Amino acid sequence: MGTVFFLIEIAATGDFVGTLPFAGVIGGIFWLTALNERRRRRAAGRQQQL
Repeated sequence: MGTVFFLIEIAATGDFVGTLPFAGVIGGIFWLTALNERRRRRAAGRQQQL
């Protein structure tokens, strides 16, 4: 997802290097959200089996 934001931001600003931190932050947020969702689903699956 960070790659998509990176490409959109480059197209909008034309600044390759200035866009990297922004894309990294957005990618990190999506990565943490996915990691938390996997953990939540794993925990919910264990609770349903009890």
